[in-house]
Amino acid sequence: MKHFLLIVGGSLAVLLATGGHSYADPPATGIKPVKAISPSEAMVLVDALQKEIQQLREQINFQQRIDALKLERAMLYAKAHLAPLQQEVDQYREQVKLDAAMIQLENQKQELKAQLEIQKAELKAKASYTIVTEIRKDARGRERECDYLIRTAQGKAEWAEQAFQRGVKAEKYGNYLLAQTCYWNALAVYPDTPAAQRARAAYDRLNVAEAKEKLIDLAGKRFGKPDSETFNALADINDMDQLEFLTSRVPHASSWQALLNPKSASFFRTTVSARARNLDRTWTAGQKPRD
Repeated sequence: MKHFLLIVGGSLAVLLATGGHSYADPPATGIKPVKAISPSEAMVLVDALQKEIQQLREQINFQQRIDALKLERAMLYAKAHLAPLQQEVDQYREQVKLDAAMIQLENQKQELKAQLEIQKAELKAKASYTIVTEIRKDARGRERECDYLIRTAQGKAEWAEQAFQRGVKAEKYGNYLLAQTCYWNALAVYPDTPAAQRARAAYDRLNVAEAKEKLIDLAGKRFGKPDSETFNALADINDMDQLEFLTSRVPHASSWQALLNPKSASFFRTTVSARARNLDRTWTAGQKPRD
């Protein structure tokens, strides 16, 4: 800009100084004559113009700073006054969310109540169950109706039969531990049902088979594999106490014949009879039993 003004001012001074015309008479166009100025005067004018331009720039920058400060002050004012409003808006949103959640929970509660009434009606229609309603107080001392589902005699028999059938299925597929558990549930929960009697027989049969396997495994490691006569003798033993007694005598016997001889059976019967009469055993602790 400075160079441009210098060029313009210099050119104007040269034209005015070297024009050679007399401007005493005004031209026909009506333009007023311009007084010729020297280059130094032109430079003075240029400097004056530059100073004015600089002042204008400073004024513009100052005004921009003032506008920026006003904007910042307005933002701070708005932030200071809008913060409580924003907090209230957030609280209102949280309240709306809580109200929506409460409405949803109330709807779910009503649905569950409806389903419960349907299930109660279905159970009342069955002969296997009966529903007993009692009035009880809750933790706050308010009285509430409590419904209790009770199995009838038919329901108990059905449940025991189902447990027994699960045990039969488990035994069929070789899961003897699950079968024992099912049989035990059937005979322990409702022992007066017909299925419980069958479950007791099956449970004892599985226990006897397990005890025989344990006896054969333990004695086989000490005496060797039993022969056919030994297998037949073991097959005739179906008493759980006698099998446990024979298993306890394995470390003290010398062979399968010594373990299964009639003297051992007589000794077992004497011991069991003594225990039945709540008497002491026929041998003291640590004494080796007779073969």
